[in-house]
Amino acid sequence: MSERFSVVGYGTFITRGYWKDKSNVEVCKVIGFRRIFPQGNWFPYVLPDPDSSFWALKFDVSRKELIQLDYYEGVPSGLYKRTKTMIKLKNGTKKEA
Repeated sequence: MSERFSVVGYGTFITRGYWKDKSNVEVCKVIGFRRIFPQGNWFPYVLPDPDSSFWALKFDVSRKELIQLDYYEGVPSGLYKRTKTMIKLKNGTKKEA
């Protein structure tokens, strides 16, 4: 089996349905970040905030899918920075994603 990567969807990955055909989809709480919706933007931003958290979806992707998602989000052009963070699954388990 190929290596899998856990991705957290909180905006366009959810509204565009990128999670629907992925494996291991779970509701999660993203810890230490806050989701905001800046006026005039159609997608949310996430900012570090040690006192905040928000609900999202965690799903697993292959390396190839991760590269495609990075391209879609603008990682190569510097628009978005992927980072690992701690999440709490609905069942209470904490893990890095």
